[in-house]
Amino acid sequence: MMMNVVPIIGLSLVLVDFILLVLIHLNVKRNIKYALSRLFLKREDAVRAFASLIVGILSLSMTGIAKLLYALNVVRYQMYSILAAVIGMVFSLCLVYAFYKLYSIVRIRKS
Repeated sequence: MMMNVVPIIGLSLVLVDFILLVLIHLNVKRNIKYALSRLFLKREDAVRAFASLIVGILSLSMTGIAKLLYALNVVRYQMYSILAAVIGMVFSLCLVYAFYKLYSIVRIRKS
């Protein structure tokens, strides 16, 4: 039962990542000077977003390590596939957090 839910959760996270990334792109494209100035004004939030990106990339590199262990026959395929799915979701969650933080920073506010 749990393994049937994992692909749906993963696909949902990737969809949220994509939507947030498009929103960030549209806001930055609309007024790049405003977006850059907001990044500097909200420096702490921007640093948190980039730190989340770094954690996500580190988790993605763990998938490579798990793949190497599988290739060396240290872990079984079932263990590798579970690790890859969990680490992939951690990566997606880090991206959602980072993209949401960046979107909240560069979003154009109406005055």
